[in-house]
Parts: sequence; structure tokens; C-alpha cells
Amino acid sequence: MSPSAEAVVAEWKRWIDPRYLQAPVLEELRTRFAIRPRRPLSLPSFLAAERAAELAAALRRIRRWDRVHTVLDEEERLREISAGEWGARPAEERWSAQELARPLATVVDDAERLDERGREQLAALFDFVIVGVAFRTWLGQIAGVPLGPHVSCELVRYRRGDFIARHTDTHDARIVGLNLYLDADYRRQDGGQLGYANEEQDEFSVDPAFNSLSLIPIDRACCHWVGPWKAGRPGRETVSLSFSPAA
Repeated sequence: MSPSAEAVVAEWKRWIDPRYLQAPVLEELRTRFAIRPRRPLSLPSFLAAERAAELAAALRRIRRWDRVHTVLDEEERLREISAGEWGARPAEERWSAQELARPLATVVDDAERLDERGREQLAALFDFVIVGVAFRTWLGQIAGVPLGPHVSCELVRYRRGDFIARHTDTHDARIVGLNLYLDADYRRQDGGQLGYANEEQDEFSVDPAFNSLSLIPIDRACCHWVGPWKAGRPGRETVSLSFSPAA
């Protein structure tokens, strides 16, 4: 049974800053997302302040992150490689370096990886952005189309020099990507900006400021990337999501 409209609105109010629930603001965001040529949107102070602070603290308490290096193989498929192989590859073949907390179910189920309160907070977030309909209903109003239940989600952080190369994310049906940035210590000089180039090759840069949400239009004529992380500490903790249209 689908939740009632009242239940959906109640979920919005639990998570999202009230400014982003106002009809004129939603209409403005829908208009901006539909602009051609495309451009990314950045929504500051997106989550309710208490929830953002709790989630940021929970991500910092995760006790194990997997170091992940990837390259594109000869058939343009993404492939993980070892740190040693990464070091031997020329720079132009290196696609991404980052750390992932994976699999998500392990993070929220394993007491050795995260304390009970942190697991509860992340499980609640996943219920909101992945399992339930409230968040994708809100996002669908901006995207201009109903969004389906298949959601891609990663927990990501970066170490000095980490990055993601230019890519389109058009290997499946996704039409919008989102990054929820939860590094409370972020400063602009830390780097890690989201880059975006649209169909006219106009380029944009988005700072991963704490508790901001970036909305990334996905299209074969556009690409995006993450610039190098410059800080000497691990950071730029991000909940990275993507959504596809409903079938």
C-alpha cells in the first residue's frame, strides 16, 4: 500500500529544510533543472540542521572504508585494480581513486564498523532516500518526471589526491545524480569540487559545502567529474545517489 500524501509530507518535514518544501521554490528548481543547455544545481543547507549534524558525525565514526582505484578497460568498462597496478598506470588511464563504505547493508548491520546510534541514523537515511517514496516524490517534482524505485547509492570519502575523471553516467537509464555533502570541516581550499560540462561545453564548478545537495542532470552530451582532494585529512564524506524514470 502506498503511503498517504500526509505521510509523505511528514517525511519531507522530518528531513528536508522547510524552504525546499515551498511550492514556489519547487517550481523555481523545476524550471532551473529543465534549462537547456543544462547546468547543475546546488541547494545549500538542504537537510534539517540536526539531521545533517548527526549524519556527518555518523559517517566520521565508520571504522573501515575500502580503498578503491578504477580504470576503464579496452571495452570502456569500469574495472577495479589494485593499488600497485594503479601506481603503474599512466595518469590518462586512471579513472578514479576514492574510499567507499560498502556494502551498505554491512555498514548498517555490523557493530564492528559503526556504533549503534550511527547505524540507526544511516538506516533511517537509507529508508528515506532509497526504500521509501517520499524523497523520490520530492525529487520527481524537480526532475519533471516520476522516478522509479531503482536507486544507486554510495557512501564515499576522499584522501589527498583522490578524484574522479570526466564521465557521463549514461550506462543505464538514470537521468539525475545527487550528492549530499556531509563534511562539516570542509573549506574551499580542500578542493574536491564537482565539475560539470554541458552540451555547449560550458563548465561549472560546485563546492562540496557541508549540508549542500548537488543535482546533476545526466545526458550523453554532458559530463561531470570530481577535482582532486587537496586536504591532508580524509574528508568530503558524500552520500552519492542516482535516479531513473519510472517504468
